[in-house]
Amino acid sequence: VQGCTPGPPSGPACQRLVVDGVATTAEQKQMMAMMDDSFDGLYHQGAETLMVPSADSRDRMGEAGFALTVELLERVRLRTAQLLNISEIFYSGSLLKRMDYPPLEDEMQINAKHDTWNPHVDKANIASYDWSALLYLNSVGESFGGGELLFHDADADRLVRPLAGRPPALSPG
Repeated sequence: VQGCTPGPPSGPACQRLVVDGVATTAEQKQMMAMMDDSFDGLYHQGAETLMVPSADSRDRMGEAGFALTVELLERVRLRTAQLLNISEIFYSGSLLKRMDYPPLEDEMQINAKHDTWNPHVDKANIASYDWSALLYLNSVGESFGGGELLFHDADADRLVRPLAGRPPALSPG
């Protein structure tokens, strides 16, 4: 992808990575249970409910859930750096997201018509995002349909299917 900030000479060429097996089945189940409990009472916008895993949300997440979140974030960060053959990737923030389709229609719904599926570039929202990564906790076709990550490239659209334990990582652009 031309013109993205990680490119030479300052860093590795822009690219996308897909790695499987970063989170165990037990870790995925623990994360989903923690998120189900933690997201209770949070506002929703369309199909998505969001939470920033930070010191402010530690009590909501519980000690074990917070510790597992920190561990998985670090594991994805280190694995991405290893695959890129670079010494360090700095952590700029994270977001836990639950998608409910159809959107939840309760007193916590802010905007049921919010379009969650708009194409975007993470770096356009947060300037320090030179790399972004997702970690899927469940697989498409098992407990849900859809949820694919779609790249709109000049020559073709490319699709990454959700697979539990899979973190796609991508540079902006």
